[in-house]
Amino acid sequence: MLASCRDDNETVRRTAVEQLPFFEDGGAFEALAGALEDNAASVRAAAASALARVEHPSRTAALLRALNDSDPWVRFVTLRTLGAIGAAEAMSPVLATVEQDPAPHVRLAAIEVIGRISPTEALEVLEPLAASPNPDIARAAVAALGNVNRVEALTILEQHSRAPGLSTRLAAVDALAQRRETRVPQILQWMAAVETVPEVVSAALDALARVAQRDDEQGSAAVRALIALSAEPSRREAAINVLGGLPPRRIADIAAGLRHPSTDVRCASVEALGRMKRPDASRALESALDDGESLVRLTAVAELKHLGTQTSQRKLMALARTDPDGEVRHAAMRAVAHADGPGVLPVGPR
Repeated sequence: MLASCRDDNETVRRTAVEQLPFFEDGGAFEALAGALEDNAASVRAAAASALARVEHPSRTAALLRALNDSDPWVRFVTLRTLGAIGAAEAMSPVLATVEQDPAPHVRLAAIEVIGRISPTEALEVLEPLAASPNPDIARAAVAALGNVNRVEALTILEQHSRAPGLSTRLAAVDALAQRRETRVPQILQWMAAVETVPEVVSAALDALARVAQRDDEQGSAAVRALIALSAEPSRREAAINVLGGLPPRRIADIAAGLRHPSTDVRCASVEALGRMKRPDASRALESALDDGESLVRLTAVAELKHLGTQTSQRKLMALARTDPDGEVRHAAMRAVAHADGPGVLPVGPR
């Protein structure tokens, strides 16, 4: 493999360099460092990328030299690697890249990795860049704020969630989803509720879904935010879809929506639980058959009809006979007949 790194063919050299991180051999780093001087830019870029997976005391120094490469793609890849390894000592050279590099995409990449290589010192650099009149620079800086572990960064991101530029607002959504503060779901909920651009609404809902995957209080708060959004007619179906796709550990949080004061929210929670198709979700659904509102009971019947658990069948049969609402009784009868087969209907009041 080391010999292949010196092959006459550029493609062979590049491919060999890409494989070097998988070898536990001291010669791998030296070969990669040497490849940073290859006469082919594709090989140099491959070496810069591969160094993200090879730990060595001289790795950062080698990458900093590559920041001066004549090829912008090599410089771009080098910045990404410096961000991936969190090389705090690279802060000054990366800042110089932001200010001096002639390639716009390289300068943007430098902005994006600032938050990764020095998350405690980056705020002073990123805050003014986030307010730049250049939309690309503002977007990159806002995105980088997602990695800055200072409480002030959340305040700045909240401000930019209302920025006039679409790309900046979208960057704020992504950055917010990376953060761990308890207020993040509340900010994302506000964005999803008041935004008029469908793309931002969708991004905010997706961000809430990502946060809701976390097994902590922030994850529970994201579920509550999604449940609250289901009260908005224009957001209802999207919120239900997101809730229904959450992992089983979120079932109890979704079931809490069955106690919400809004009938619409309780119905939405019923639909979300039905889409999960899990035994725990079905058991939570059965409690909705005792709801004081006939619309909630009717929605629960419709969902349980497709799940067909033994417990739910017994409850549906009782509902078909005793529910005070004729429409609910009829729906329960149909649900039982659907489970038992055609022509089988429970005897009960008309």
